[in-house]
Amino acid sequence: MKKTGGRKFHIQKPGKRVLRLLIAVGICLLLFLALTVFRSKSTSALPDMHGAERFAPEGGYAQIGCYFAERVTVEPERYREFNYRVESALTTNSIGKDEDNPDARLFLDCYSMEGSVTLVHERKTVEAKAIGTGGDFFFFHPVELVSGMHYMADALMKDQVLIDETVAWQLFGGYDVAGQTVEIGGTSYVVSGVAKSGSGRMLKAAGSEGALVFLPAEGLRADGALRHDADRINCYELIMPDPVDGF
Repeated sequence: MKKTGGRKFHIQKPGKRVLRLLIAVGICLLLFLALTVFRSKSTSALPDMHGAERFAPEGGYAQIGCYFAERVTVEPERYREFNYRVESALTTNSIGKDEDNPDARLFLDCYSMEGSVTLVHERKTVEAKAIGTGGDFFFFHPVELVSGMHYMADALMKDQVLIDETVAWQLFGGYDVAGQTVEIGGTSYVVSGVAKSGSGRMLKAAGSEGALVFLPAEGLRADGALRHDADRINCYELIMPDPVDGF
C-alpha cells in the first residue's frame, strides 16, 4: 500500500499593518484599564463624593450636585424653595419616612456661596477667601480638621467660623485655637476649629493656595465681600432617595 501524506496548512503571518493595529488596540486597552483604576482610586479618596453612602450604607440613595453658571442668579432665599420642592416630589411619589423610625431624616441638602473676608485678631489682619455655607454642608464636605470641630448647621447663633491652618498660624501663631474670637466686618465670630489646608474637593475648588475660611452664608453676606459682588448661590447639593435608578 502506498502511504499518502496529509495536506500541510500554513498560517499566514499578519502583515505589518495588521500588527500595528493589534499593538495600538492593546495599548488602548491598557490605557483604559489604567485610567479606570486611577479614576476609582481618585473618587474613593474624595469623601465629598460619598455622602449618600455615609447617609444610607444599605443603599437606595443618590447624591446630586447642582453648580450654577455665573450668569445665573440664584439667591440664597431660594434654598427653602428647593427644599420644599424636593419634599413635595417625594410625597407625590409616595416616598415617605420609615414608620419604624419617624424621626429619621428623609433627605439632606446644603448650599454654598463664595466670597472673601478680612479677619482681625488684636492687631493682626488676614485677607482670606471665604465659603458661605447653609444646610448640612459639612456632611457633604467633611473637611479634615487639625483641631476643634465643624460649626453646627442648626446653631441658633450664626457667629461661628472654621479657619484653615494658614489663617490660624497668621492670626494666632498656632492651631489649637477653638474658642478664640476674630472680627469680620466689625462682627465678632467664635473659631469652632481649624481645617487642614487643601483638604477636600471644596477647598481645592476654592483654591487651596492662600488663606480660606468657612462661615455661615448669613455672615458672609453681612460681613464679607461676595464673589463678583453677586448675592448668589454657587452650588446646591442633595442626598435623596433613589428608589428607581436615576429617579
